[in-house]
Amino acid sequence: MTTTDFLAKYKMWLIIAVTVVIIIAIVYFVGRKKGREARKDVLPEKVTKGIDNTEARAAEEFADKLYQDMKGLNFWSHDMDLWNAFLRTTDRIMIATSNYFNQKYGKSKTDTLYQWLKDEWNINFWGGAFKTSETWKIVRPQVLKRMEQLGLN
Repeated sequence: MTTTDFLAKYKMWLIIAVTVVIIIAIVYFVGRKKGREARKDVLPEKVTKGIDNTEARAAEEFADKLYQDMKGLNFWSHDMDLWNAFLRTTDRIMIATSNYFNQKYGKSKTDTLYQWLKDEWNINFWGGAFKTSETWKIVRPQVLKRMEQLGLN
């Protein structure tokens, strides 16, 4: 049996198989992102204990903006100004942001800001049309490393 005979005989089954694989991949990635919805709990005092009001507001703002930036499918865009600002913030605000994010958006003890960032990916489909993916390749590992140094992993 030649390749052409094989394709002619099983063309319909190959199309079905490829379509099913694509649908499963789409459902997996969309479901994974949609499952990360914000909880509306009141945050416990331990999240903001030991920091002043300005730091608490900054942490809350960072957590909410980071959530907005990472939720959904992000194939080619992230707010690089936000991530650079988060990287440059103080240790206290980074820790408070992580605690706030984990309490508000995390569904379990392993669903953390660190894990969200680790799971986040960025593709450059059009060979340079979107420059954020190149910056993302630099900033993301730096943020992850700093979070690891602070024990936020």
